[in-house]
Amino acid sequence: MFSPRFTENLKPDPEVPSPVDPPGDFFRARLVCTLLDTCGQFFDTGTLRTKLDVFLVYFQRYLLAKGPRTHDAEFMVQDSFEQLRPKLTFFKTYEEANNEVEQIEIEAKEQLKGGEEVEERVRLSRTPCF
Repeated sequence: MFSPRFTENLKPDPEVPSPVDPPGDFFRARLVCTLLDTCGQFFDTGTLRTKLDVFLVYFQRYLLAKGPRTHDAEFMVQDSFEQLRPKLTFFKTYEEANNEVEQIEIEAKEQLKGGEEVEERVRLSRTPCF
């Protein structure tokens, strides 16, 4: 069962409060920060770094969809981001973060499409011609 906080494409919606994840409850944000503080240091090279950078954009969008953070949650988020990406610029609005997520998703779809075309060419080149 999906939370009503998410639209059909599972995008957090700041206009729709969720009974499962209410705006003032930052348990999930604290949990993510704890995991990032524990494991984030291992995502510092190559594709793992890129994957963490993408995750941090999604995480920022989630946080902005939740609305204003409590002081302790805000400090925890800032500490986690400072430890992982000290030069990272935070998004100011949900719209900025959502636009960046949409751009990431467009690029990912293009990469997948390109990969499918390559796979199709490889498959066709291996097909025996009798």
